[in-house]
Amino acid sequence: LRKGHVSAIIRAVSQVDELHVVLCWDEKFQKTLTAYQQKVQTKINRTLWLTNTFKHYNNIKISVVDESNIKSYPEGEVDFTKLLMNEVYHNYKCSHFDKVFSSEVEYNGYFQRNFPDSEIVLIDPERKMVDISATRVRNNLSLHWDYISKEAQKDFVKKVCIIGVESSGKSTLAINLAQYYGT
Repeated sequence: LRKGHVSAIIRAVSQVDELHVVLCWDEKFQKTLTAYQQKVQTKINRTLWLTNTFKHYNNIKISVVDESNIKSYPEGEVDFTKLLMNEVYHNYKCSHFDKVFSSEVEYNGYFQRNFPDSEIVLIDPERKMVDISATRVRNNLSLHWDYISKEAQKDFVKKVCIIGVESSGKSTLAINLAQYYGT
């Protein structure tokens, strides 16, 4: 969960009475990640990051769509839309969206074909407000650390054990490391 996602969700929720945020999960994509990323970016963790980030927003409804068993976009778009609508309807009895939000111009065709009665709203497609992409974060986590949401950062922090005899500088080292790494 990037700060760009958080910013877009906050901007979107300010424009509607109820916002449905759909977390997409795909095992095929998951297998393209590094072993470390797979370990941290689980479906449960990703769901918790969203839920905890927006727990004070009563009008944000979160659904998880597992698209592992359908073809990837664009071939699987009709099946994906059915999954999405079934999940949102099952969870919240919502069968229509007045608006669909995205930051990706490339998805406009998908939205026009599958949500023809919905207004398409693009939020910061040029990434002027938060200039980062998920790909850039995945490719260099430490360089783009500040773009990761606080909820997600907790799971990416590596744990370190400092061992030593009394008065060997363990506490000082721990404090210095915490300050240096901002954790």
